[in-house]
Amino acid sequence: MKKALLIGAAPLDSNEFINYFKKDEFTLIAIDGGYEYYIQNQIVPDILVGDFDTFPENKIGPTNQIIKLNPIKDDTDTFYIIKKLINEGYEEFYIFGCLGGKLDHTIANIQILRYLTNIHKKAYLFEKDKVLFSLSDESISFSDKARGFISIFSLSNSACTTIKGLKYNVTKFKMNNEIPIGISNEFIGTSSSIEIQNGAVIIYTNCTNLSSINN
Repeated sequence: MKKALLIGAAPLDSNEFINYFKKDEFTLIAIDGGYEYYIQNQIVPDILVGDFDTFPENKIGPTNQIIKLNPIKDDTDTFYIIKKLINEGYEEFYIFGCLGGKLDHTIANIQILRYLTNIHKKAYLFEKDKVLFSLSDESISFSDKARGFISIFSLSNSACTTIKGLKYNVTKFKMNNEIPIGISNEFIGTSSSIEIQNGAVIIYTNCTNLSSINN
């Protein structure tokens, strides 16, 4: 399965992603100003992509491939490279530096997350010690090692939600995208699961140990 690790230009603590570079199964992507984090850690990305509005083009150093984009375009830099990678057969996307910066870009990246879920790709948006991902008509389970909080928000008008093994549990509860009732649930040291039927949700949690997640 082809996997990509992408870093954008939003504020980022380098410690949050550095361990992923030890895994040789990732293609490493720098998105415009995200190239700065590669430089700081002396890592050469496989691809540098952007219209270079957040990183000066004349300061580009080592990289294996440069994709320069026209600043007048329909797609964001992030969406452009993700669609290109999809066409090349990539199935999993680990995305850093794309949350917590400009609000409009954060919203755009959440939409990209939804887009990837709709076409059955695995995608994770990381923010420091937290991760954001989406579920659509599917289930996910967590091992009893998961700790911390987990919030669930409906993206669709309605999402039939069953939650087991967390502090607050429901059975076939119809969440909607107007009321944030799923905020701040908690892991309690037991195996847990979330099942979504007839809808889509977005999940935000500090359980970033993806080995604890099965879907």
